[in-house]
Amino acid sequence: MLDNLYSPKAKLIRLEALVLLATVLLFLLIIFGSFRRRSSNTVIQAVVSVAYTCSTFLVFYTVGQMQSSGINNGLLAIWAICLSLVLGSAISISAYGLEDNENWKKNFAENITHLFIIGYLVGTYLGHTHSSFRIPVVVLLILTGIRVGERTDVFQGATKTNGQKKSKLIAAYMKYESELTPQDEPDPTNMRGYNYLVYGEDQVGLIYEAPNCLLRIEITDRQVITVNKIWRCTGGLLSSSGDPEGRLKDICLSFALFKLIQRRFSGYQLAESSLQKTRDFVIRGLLSNDDDAHERAFRVIEVELAFLHDYFYTKYPLIFVSEKFMLAMSATLLIFLCWSGVSVMKYYLSPTTYFNLITIGRKSFDAIFTLIIVVAIALLELFQILLYVCSEWAKVSLVCRYVAHPSWHDKPWITEMIKHLCHLKVFDRVLQNKLGQYSLLEHCDYKPTAKNMLYCMTCEMVGKTRAGQKQSKRLKLPREVKKAVVRWLRLNHDALPTNGISSLQRNGVSAQLSWACNLETHAQVILVWHIATSQCEIHGSRVERANVTSMEMKDNQVVANSLSQYCAYLVGFVPDLLPDNSFDVQLIFDDAVKEASSQLGTLNLDQRFQSMMNQSDTSQNVVCRGARLGKQLIDMETPEMRWKVMAEFWVEMILFLAPSDNAKAHAEGLARGGEFITHLWALLSHAGILGRGASCIL
Repeated sequence: MLDNLYSPKAKLIRLEALVLLATVLLFLLIIFGSFRRRSSNTVIQAVVSVAYTCSTFLVFYTVGQMQSSGINNGLLAIWAICLSLVLGSAISISAYGLEDNENWKKNFAENITHLFIIGYLVGTYLGHTHSSFRIPVVVLLILTGIRVGERTDVFQGATKTNGQKKSKLIAAYMKYESELTPQDEPDPTNMRGYNYLVYGEDQVGLIYEAPNCLLRIEITDRQVITVNKIWRCTGGLLSSSGDPEGRLKDICLSFALFKLIQRRFSGYQLAESSLQKTRDFVIRGLLSNDDDAHERAFRVIEVELAFLHDYFYTKYPLIFVSEKFMLAMSATLLIFLCWSGVSVMKYYLSPTTYFNLITIGRKSFDAIFTLIIVVAIALLELFQILLYVCSEWAKVSLVCRYVAHPSWHDKPWITEMIKHLCHLKVFDRVLQNKLGQYSLLEHCDYKPTAKNMLYCMTCEMVGKTRAGQKQSKRLKLPREVKKAVVRWLRLNHDALPTNGISSLQRNGVSAQLSWACNLETHAQVILVWHIATSQCEIHGSRVERANVTSMEMKDNQVVANSLSQYCAYLVGFVPDLLPDNSFDVQLIFDDAVKEASSQLGTLNLDQRFQSMMNQSDTSQNVVCRGARLGKQLIDMETPEMRWKVMAEFWVEMILFLAPSDNAKAHAEGLARGGEFITHLWALLSHAGILGRGASCIL
């Protein structure tokens, strides 16, 4: 019995099972990694993280088992190469967190070790393979080295140091960008005078001007494409009939903005932030008076952040290598994969009949298994090519090449071909469009418990849930919120957002309510107003439900309630995105939960509301302050006024919180699907609003 367990036949079965397990895991990692932008669930994130971490070790272990098995079977070399090809896949997850990119030397050492083991294994078994498929095996080994080497380049390419090299070029260019068209007054409605770089700046010569060594780019008609050139293009692809909604232009604009926002991650100043044309770009351009301005503005920012996500966490060819090289690699890989698969089926013979596990059509099961693996790798390669062709990266490349070649404009077949390619879509590859929600009054009595083994294990990776820390159901970003944000920016285009005081002054209630904006920390202001808004929401559901309310009031209710719970969610779950010290925010949140739980924990929601309305305690804790503010708001003359005050307060508050120098926290948030405050942070950055001080006002 034991002899059978350690026989060559049993060993080969175990190796095939290991190869299958590793291949399936890597396939799932690639597929789920492609959808990772839309996932915010911490357990799913933890599972993907574990799979990402284990994939390399599983491949190493499987290859090690092949080497120590003592089986002289040439198919083992092909299996090892196939696993390496999937591991170094062109568009798989290159990093799970920013720290992975910074540890590129560790990854480089792992790759060198991996290639040495694979090379030794292939060399060992090459003599046991049929002469007809030794050539494809050797070529596949070389391609494996190139593919796995790409993985190291990707890690290094997304490091802060390498990012600084790319951002330096953009930062230097933007210092004199406004001087390129001095005779024309910039017009953001048609992008005249906005020479933001889109494509080709790294393919032309650079000029260093003394004495300050100012770096200048030689702008050419064909090689360097700017936003202004794309909007001036007269080809049919970008005309009102070819691109009626301007989606292709906007994708290129998002790519240009992605390059501009990269400077914030590298520590470079945004030289254009002090220019009026910068503020006009957002106010008079993105937020023009069109009915769908709010949709267009957030769509442009969303695609920009999607580019940023891909830069840090994936490896599209346009980021790190040329498209021609990528396509040549993929074509060569497919050819030799097909060659090796055909050769195995045609010429492979088991070393002895003892190795013939099962015969299918007079072919060894080993050969059938190998063919399945090879075909799967080939299909994966085709799938990845399709993903790239349908990606925003490819659309930018195609549009820029079209703009750079005026001769293409007169060829309808080229225009139609590019148009169809640009409208291909495999699946929705956007960041999640949802707001995290949290209600302190509802969840103050929540006590986390260790439910099962999986819960305990994931807690160590994603952080242990604290008392009261229970999210409400995530809310799809309401269009009312987007419209309210756009409306505030239009009406206050020359002002800097405050923590809500300005909105109270405009509504004539500053004397009564401004005390709630002048607390010790921003987190306390958020929680006090959140508690008060929750009180008004409960009061409205009980008293105002039967009343006929105006559409404006309903919109204000949606804005106030969703932003109130979103800001409370930021306090409880994402404190790094707030201006206060994140540890202090955690302490404030925990104290508020403790206070609310001790006062209200045994009551239901209606009783909690009544208890707070009857409260006469003058204590300065968050819950008592929130109850006092809530009663003041409920005592206003009309519900319309109450909800107008709260909606405008929360819009200004979220815009006040958004500007930040903590670009790293926003980048890490992209790995979890992105946050609404990150969208606002990027939008305000492009308007020249970089902080909360008076110096940020134009």
